[in-house]
Amino acid sequence: MFFVRELKTEFRSCISITAQVEELVAESGTREGICVVALPHTTAGLAITSFWDPRGLDDLMDEIDRNIPTRVNYKHQDSPYDASGHVKSALMGASATLLIHEGRLVLGSSQGLVFVEFDGPRERTFQVQVVAADMMIEKCSLQTTYMGMHEISGNVQRVVEKSGIRNGICHIAMLHSTAGLLVAAKDKA
Repeated sequence: MFFVRELKTEFRSCISITAQVEELVAESGTREGICVVALPHTTAGLAITSFWDPRGLDDLMDEIDRNIPTRVNYKHQDSPYDASGHVKSALMGASATLLIHEGRLVLGSSQGLVFVEFDGPRERTFQVQVVAADMMIEKCSLQTTYMGMHEISGNVQRVVEKSGIRNGICHIAMLHSTAGLLVAAKDKA
């Protein structure tokens, strides 16, 4: 099922859309599957992050602004906020894929889905596609170290082999707001 929802943003703001997306998943009746949320905007981003302390969202916006400041010397120039918003949106990303298990989004206990407005105020939309699928969900645990990087390719490969699925999609979800996933060159050591 495909849904479009509207929201009004403020200048440089973060808005939780978790409850709205969860309602759409419930409305779809999907028990197992995938939920894709997408923004059709070039000056906004989408983040899965901690929601329990709103100051964390302020920190997120401040850090993005420190790394990609608004300035007048961008080549593309509707306005300085619009120009920097394009760069911020491209780097942050404007979509998120979430697992659905037992009719609910699979998120960590302090995670939420946040619409990040780099310009504004604006009338915005977000799009939600809910896809029902026969899935196998496997929970894996990992002992981490402070500021460490940990190879998980072998764990993922074992789960894929165990599933018996020969063609399809393997989606990995990190259910922690202080950790992330990335694809990088394999260490040859």
